[in-house]
Amino acid sequence: MTERKCFVFRFADVEVREREFLVTKAGKPLQMEPKAFRVLQFLLHHPQKLVTKDELLDAVWKDVAVTENSPARAIAQLRRVLGDNIHESRFIATITTAGYRFICPVEVVEDPSLNPGTEIEPIASNTPSSPIVVPISPETAKTHRRHWWWLALFAALAGGGWYLHLPLPPPRITDYTRLTLDGKKKLPIGSDGNRLYLDLEDPPAEIAQVAVLGGQISPIPIAQPYHHLADVSPDGSSLLVFGKPDENNMADLSVVGAQGSPSRHLTKACDAKWSNDGKSVIYCTCHGDIYLISSEGGEPRLLLASPAPAGKLLNTSNPRFSPDGRTIRFDRDHTIWQMSADGDNLHQYLPEWRPNYFKCCGHWTPDGEFFLFTSGNTSQEGPNFAPGAILWAADERRGRLRPAIAQPIPLTSGPTVWHTPIPSHDGQKIFVRGVNLRGEVARYDSKSKELEPYLGGLSAEFFSFSKDGQSVAYVSFPDGILWRANRDGSGPVQLTKPPFYPKVIRWSPDGTRIIFMDDSPTNVETIYVVSSQGGTPVRLLPQDNRPQLDALWSPDGKRVVYASAAQFSSGPYSRPEIRIIDLASHTVTTIPGSEGMTSPRWSPDGRYIAALNYDVDLEVYDFETQHWTSLRKGKADFPTFSHDSRFIYFMGLFEHGVFRVPVSGGQAEQVVDLKDFRYTGWCTFWMGLDPDDAPLLLRDRGTDEIYALTLERK
Repeated sequence: MTERKCFVFRFADVEVREREFLVTKAGKPLQMEPKAFRVLQFLLHHPQKLVTKDELLDAVWKDVAVTENSPARAIAQLRRVLGDNIHESRFIATITTAGYRFICPVEVVEDPSLNPGTEIEPIASNTPSSPIVVPISPETAKTHRRHWWWLALFAALAGGGWYLHLPLPPPRITDYTRLTLDGKKKLPIGSDGNRLYLDLEDPPAEIAQVAVLGGQISPIPIAQPYHHLADVSPDGSSLLVFGKPDENNMADLSVVGAQGSPSRHLTKACDAKWSNDGKSVIYCTCHGDIYLISSEGGEPRLLLASPAPAGKLLNTSNPRFSPDGRTIRFDRDHTIWQMSADGDNLHQYLPEWRPNYFKCCGHWTPDGEFFLFTSGNTSQEGPNFAPGAILWAADERRGRLRPAIAQPIPLTSGPTVWHTPIPSHDGQKIFVRGVNLRGEVARYDSKSKELEPYLGGLSAEFFSFSKDGQSVAYVSFPDGILWRANRDGSGPVQLTKPPFYPKVIRWSPDGTRIIFMDDSPTNVETIYVVSSQGGTPVRLLPQDNRPQLDALWSPDGKRVVYASAAQFSSGPYSRPEIRIIDLASHTVTTIPGSEGMTSPRWSPDGRYIAALNYDVDLEVYDFETQHWTSLRKGKADFPTFSHDSRFIYFMGLFEHGVFRVPVSGGQAEQVVDLKDFRYTGWCTFWMGLDPDDAPLLLRDRGTDEIYALTLERK
């Protein structure tokens, strides 16, 4: 007798019974082709795992002559039958070029019925062809009724026990409503029930509001030079607003009226949130300490001391109380931590779940039944976006007969990146930022005075050209792959693969190597060098574990200039300085007077090094005079020497343009007007020059809006 176990799978309102070859949705049978059923069956046996097309072909179409598109056709039919959406998948997610993943939580029970494959005894040939009627006495009938009653009771109890062992039904997103249409970068911070308050990231940074039903975004005037919205009070009457951060990234925290006034200074902090009753504020320092202070001001109370050494920084943010006030959770170094309200029992939240993925931005639903957060691939995370990030819900329902769902539940999927979930006051909606990342490299044409698509509008940044101008290297966006190609974009060759995400790349003068920085393998920005023909990137300074930023070859290729910073964990950089390493002797020297400077750029003639000081003012160091000279006051980014070393080009974000200033000093002139330009990129913006000194920029061609997601719970 050969036996094979069969199972019953349940997800959402769908049930799949292997023995009967049956799929029902809301109790109604579904019609699907046998091969599609086999694909669904294979995916259900491997939930949450990547299943490649080759694995599906081998499992479902083995020894059958089919095309490699057969799995895709079967998946398409499954989506039609199940009512799934490839762009907002609830059940089957397509992993581009890799395969498929069944993402919905699945409940599996063994089918107690007879399994297929069991050999059955044939019925004897002398079995009567008509039934034999046997008379039953009243006493026997009464006994039978008692037996049936007990059997029915037992079946009901068994069924009830089975039901009570089933996890509670998972929540799901049933509707998406876009609330904004401006395409600008913004984060939802909180709501008063009628309005949603936003932190606008595009310069100039502002605080704004929009109706919870959507509509026009309205800025909120606040009399401060720098605006950053941290939180909205529970009653919606007040905001927590940060001023301009200091050299340690600490900023003045103020309580401001919901319409911009009045304002009352509270303390200095890195991030802060209101308590549930609005009477207190919990805040983090950049050192990683967590304090509680009255919203009226006064002496703060230390809840948690930082484990970082004195003077070091530890990236800590988003401290929040649970709805019952007993628990505090906060973000630290790509993970979520938890402690009691008095600061005891500190431990990492979900330490075993997806340990290689970042987790952040958590927020409880108002009833405390679910903890909403964002998670995605750490190797792809940038400071202003997180490719692959989706929303998750951790089931924290307690005190019910049926058990809570053990693992976090995916609420979204697909190409849209989701970030910062904010539940509505009634818990029926989630306000969240949704981003579709795509760029278009544009070149400024001095004759037409227009920014025109370059290399066919390639989505890439960090362009660097070989010394002879015949080859180009760039990093594709948002996947972060380093490529080498001919100057016209033909003949592309891939040079790196994940987890590397190269930034600020530079071609060596002899054209044999490319230098870049990346923090993917170590979580600390490190200088790497890779052959322009491909190969494994190697560290330039393997013995130096401090952050190394913005490396650039000297014109003769014998030295490398870079910014070195002291840093603890992944917190903000502290006390950077400009250093030069001699590649032959491996000696490292520091440029005098460079403390607090970053973004070094060596002039093509070898005489100057340009850099940005802490205030992001542009300065230049002259090797002949050995002195620094200030060329421009005000925020500058991506300084780049012209090829004749006479000018330094830079982005002036507050002035909305690309400028250039003579190295000899003088007034900066605007080269490109960026007033209506939409930025994107790993750093939110990027600028470079082609061999003709024409500015190159990455234009945002994606979408960046606020959505209201309907959260259904049973």
